[in-house]
Amino acid sequence: MARWALLWACAVAVASGLPVNAATPDAPVTNIVLVGAYGNLAGKYLWKALFSLYLDADRSDSPDVIKIYAAGRDAKEKGWPKVEAFLDAKLKCGPEHEKHNCKPEDITNFRAALGGIEYVQLKKDEHYGALCEAMSNGGAPERGRMFYLSVPPFSYAGLAKVIGEKCTPPSKDAFLRVAFEKPFGSDLASAEVMAAQLGEHLKEDQIYRVDHYLGKRGVQQILNYRLSTPKIDAMLNKDHVASVKVIMTETESCEGRTSFYDEYGVVRDVHQNHLTEVLTLLGMDLTDVADPSKALKAKADFLGAFEDARLEHAVLGQYDGYADHCKADRNDDTFVTGSPTFAAASLRVKSGRWAGVPFLIVAGKMLNERAASVEIQFKDLARPTGSVDGTTSPHARSRLVFHIQGGTPSRGPEVRVGFDVATHFLEQPHGAGENPDRDTFPGEGWEDVPFENLPAGVAEACSHIYSNGTAGKPDLPYDRLMSAMYTGAQDLFVGTGGLMQAWRLWDTLLAQSADSASAPPFIYTPGSSYREIVMQAAAANHRIHEDL
Repeated sequence: MARWALLWACAVAVASGLPVNAATPDAPVTNIVLVGAYGNLAGKYLWKALFSLYLDADRSDSPDVIKIYAAGRDAKEKGWPKVEAFLDAKLKCGPEHEKHNCKPEDITNFRAALGGIEYVQLKKDEHYGALCEAMSNGGAPERGRMFYLSVPPFSYAGLAKVIGEKCTPPSKDAFLRVAFEKPFGSDLASAEVMAAQLGEHLKEDQIYRVDHYLGKRGVQQILNYRLSTPKIDAMLNKDHVASVKVIMTETESCEGRTSFYDEYGVVRDVHQNHLTEVLTLLGMDLTDVADPSKALKAKADFLGAFEDARLEHAVLGQYDGYADHCKADRNDDTFVTGSPTFAAASLRVKSGRWAGVPFLIVAGKMLNERAASVEIQFKDLARPTGSVDGTTSPHARSRLVFHIQGGTPSRGPEVRVGFDVATHFLEQPHGAGENPDRDTFPGEGWEDVPFENLPAGVAEACSHIYSNGTAGKPDLPYDRLMSAMYTGAQDLFVGTGGLMQAWRLWDTLLAQSADSASAPPFIYTPGSSYREIVMQAAAANHRIHEDL
């Protein structure tokens, strides 16, 4: 059983000293500092993630000691009650802890370690110096230090400086890892400035940029499937693929949060980060994917082969009523907005494996359903007749679909393999529901899905469907990312090279659409499908590309 010493401190004065786990004086220590420990993100996700990390370690045979420091700007009398309220409300044994056989005493044990430690403030540079000096003088060997910054991005440069200068472990064998939450800039120029500020004080292998989408089960299944089915992966190229769609649709509006959304818009909010990261998992080269640094480079190289997204190859839309939400949020009836809440853009790769294949990237608010998926249409198998709308089309038989979340009815992560894909590429002309003689996928934790109660048309189009059996269970991406940070799986985070290529990819479109007077977004009816919006925009003579 792993031994934990959870240290609860918002900063540490040099004179106060820190208690050391005397029972395990020679065990290597990982120091985890949660900066912003009573903020919204910490309350909703990060303390839960730390509890899951605690359960993982507690059930393992590792001798390592983990010390958790909660860090914030308030003094104990203000900060401690806030975190206690989070722990009271949020820490519970739930379905996500089934593998741990979580019991109420686990929560008690986790919290008991917190309660007996002095709570002090982390506000000034000297507080960081005192904390990290105490870590260095703790008496036990250090495995490493993790700082999770749940704070506004404007503070990143200053915190990177003080952490880099005062908190780098003295031992060359100990690591330093610092997590940053998006946004990482608002365009290419601002992203370059932020990257330079971080890079001045931290090395690339110390920077962990968080995109929570990379921790989702449905997103992680993409790379898993590619690695597990080399016959299919070998066909993912310009010779066999007609098109790729990466789609994320939402039913919610922006009401109540337009002050943020109107400044950023849908492209900055979703396309440049979540959907671009999903895109890289589908298209990146897998040669060196086992090495995190080489995997990050492969992502950047793949994005670097794309032409810039441009307005003439896109449809930008705004749901009817968004302007009223902006006015209400600001209590200003004169406010005018041209920010898009919907965007469909066709991207092209200039050279290499995917040269000429259109990639359609779609996301929007107030659409007909909440869903996310990646659809690969194989051109070798595409049939000349039949509508391309809906999964009942013959074209659906020649698709490989990574269903990430949602849908109607809502379903968990699934991989859906079309009849013709299995027949041509896997040599498996099987009927619906049969167990094919396939490659090694789905592997541990995945299973063939019974075809009862599937969405209309899906069973008729598919040879087989795989699920990891998590439908209805909470998806906890922050748990996976906290664990990945602990183990050093940096490929589940956003590298500097990939970030710059992602901003370069979307920067031209953002600049072109900034002048909403000359390029106003198409006003669409709430509840529309993305296909309806694209078709209606075409009928209204808005800019559109044939791939859309």
